Amino acid sequence: MPIFKKRSFFHHYTDVLNNTLGEAAVELLKFLKEETNYDTDLIWKSVIRTRALSDLVRCAQLNRVLPRNFLTNKVTMSEQKVGLVFHMYYENLFDENISFVLNFPSNADIFITTNSDAKKNAIKNKLAKIGREANIITIENRGCDVSSLLVGATDFVFNYDLICFMHDKKPSHVSPPSVDRSWSYKLNENMVATKEFVANVIDLFAREKWLGMAFPTAPNHSMYSSYIGDGWSGNYQNTERLLKDFGINVKINEHSLCVAPLGTCFWFRPITLKKLYMGYNGKGWSYRDFPREPNQTEQTILHAIERAYAYFAQDAGYYPVYLYNDKFTEIELTNLEFCKVGSQDMRNWMDLLVLNALGYMPNTNEPTVQITECTPPDGLTAYRQITINYGVRHALKMLAIALRIKFPHMWGALLPFRRMAKLMLRVE
Repeated sequence: MPIFKKRSFFHHYTDVLNNTLGEAAVELLKFLKEETNYDTDLIWKSVIRTRALSDLVRCAQLNRVLPRNFLTNKVTMSEQKVGLVFHMYYENLFDENISFVLNFPSNADIFITTNSDAKKNAIKNKLAKIGREANIITIENRGCDVSSLLVGATDFVFNYDLICFMHDKKPSHVSPPSVDRSWSYKLNENMVATKEFVANVIDLFAREKWLGMAFPTAPNHSMYSSYIGDGWSGNYQNTERLLKDFGINVKINEHSLCVAPLGTCFWFRPITLKKLYMGYNGKGWSYRDFPREPNQTEQTILHAIERAYAYFAQDAGYYPVYLYNDKFTEIELTNLEFCKVGSQDMRNWMDLLVLNALGYMPNTNEPTVQITECTPPDGLTAYRQITINYGVRHALKMLAIALRIKFPHMWGALLPFRRMAKLMLRVE
């Protein structure tokens, strides 16, 4: 009988990285599986329900990178019943959406929701041309993609072992439009990129019995890199309230990572969301439970549900994973490297050039650059620390972005003062 520390799976990751590369838990699992007859199910049964997901996903390295263009196994586990739920809203994206539908195996059933009969007929005609059948329904234009899944698809979901939920995403309140379009690219690539990738995801769920949910990581580009941060985006309180209302007893903390399918595209075993589908009254959800369109861009029941999905899975006894295809991982690693401390000097200089080029800072208030020569103790390599002070104008701009995203109500209330500040600072 092997002896090991269970804490390897939920230790605080700061301490983990202070002492290791983070390999302890995955190497332990590999050893237990390959060199012993120890039942690793005992580990998952213990840690999934009792530990914080923010620790578990890091210590157990719950990331899965799957090939985009070739199969991991010659034969995918065909006994799983697989369904696709796809909410299609934007007509100019229908062709792209249907190209993703074609990536699903022929024995997978397709369920499509949209918000008008005209769109329903358009989708039906496009599918007929490619010889693919689907159940298409019209739903109320209320609750966005969340009501599509929790109301429109209720009778469909629980007939399957595995569901992929997708929706089209189009630039809306974010400028330039390429920012949200790139987020959509990330979701599509790491959910349904190719026939091979879809087959590999299905096989992944067949191989990992405690895997309950899989989804791409949060966006880390443009404004999202600064305001999503830990993932809560001002939605911790309403998410915590939702989980308590449904009796979900898991560990979450507003200062720790929110493990969630931000963007609301994810694969899941329906059993993981059984409690959520019951609704507040035990009789399911209705469209009246969701705000009318157009709704707020943050801090609604929709945003709470989006952040709660993985915790419902945890409560049901399953772990989530972050999902990538191998080609997109190349982009992700570059982005993460660029955002880390090792690239901070480069980012500071690049930000300085961009801000000057865009005219965010007047010539009379140029940013100051301070370079400090640092000599660490114990003979470690000396380094240069570069600090850039961008000035009052840039600081106010960053404050405005933070207020608009995290406190939309306050942002609206401050409208008279914002107009006055624009006049005083001559900001467009």
